[in-house]
Amino acid sequence: MKSVYLYCSGGIICGMKSVRVTFSNGERYDIPAKVIAEDRARYYAEKFEGEEGTYDEIFEKEMWVLDDRLELLDWISNNMNWEDVEPYAEPVEGVEVDKSSEFTNADKEVIED
Repeated sequence: MKSVYLYCSGGIICGMKSVRVTFSNGERYDIPAKVIAEDRARYYAEKFEGEEGTYDEIFEKEMWVLDDRLELLDWISNNMNWEDVEPYAEPVEGVEVDKSSEFTNADKEVIED
């Protein structure tokens, strides 16, 4: 899977901003913020093309959302589905822990197969 980076002026890579999604089973995925911002920009560019400028002008104008944490979270939660972001989702490895020191207090349960 290809990583999506944010670019500063002159094509310099500035870094990568992502939205981390955690499912009820503890699985975590990072979704590139650029994927979310582009989905939102496409929506508004298609909706207002002609009224407020060309598709490209509106698309570029709407990319401000990359700098707005709340708007990114709102858009991904209320306007996108897992199927929209799955191709870009990067699984997050679990954090390494010292199992020897945590074992005594770790959550445990008896299960039957």
